[in-house]
Amino acid sequence: MTPLIPLEFDGPKLVGSSSDRRRLMIVEPDSLLRWSIMAYLKPWFDVILTDSALPARESMRRHIVDALIVSGEIQSDAIDALCNSADARGVRPPAIVTITGVEPSAEAAVGHARDREHLWSDHAVGCDRPIHFVEKPFELKRLADLLGVNSPNAA
Repeated sequence: MTPLIPLEFDGPKLVGSSSDRRRLMIVEPDSLLRWSIMAYLKPWFDVILTDSALPARESMRRHIVDALIVSGEIQSDAIDALCNSADARGVRPPAIVTITGVEPSAEAAVGHARDREHLWSDHAVGCDRPIHFVEKPFELKRLADLLGVNSPNAA
């Protein structure tokens, strides 16, 4: 019997494929969370799944993405690199960074952003895209709202 959620990650996956749909990249090391976000948002997006920044950057060289959801476990300079990869393709996708509480790594990410004159907040100052921080655990509907799509349960 094949598990519904792969235990090991074997590279970026593009789920769905339609030229008229927006493309979302999810960079999340936790396979269950990655799958949950993808399953919830795939009615509105073709989804690229990856577990770390390096395969995400490689995938961004091949695909234009319209939005990013990135785990706060990913280093802030890797998040910068993902945004820069998108910029190089001439797009500025909004980014959502999911964080677990206010851990030192999240504080470091905000500090790093300030050091680089990117004041990351709900509407980034000095940055070409909005970057939203969403604390884990979160409702999947919150991600849908931030991405400007309706929840599947909405009337």
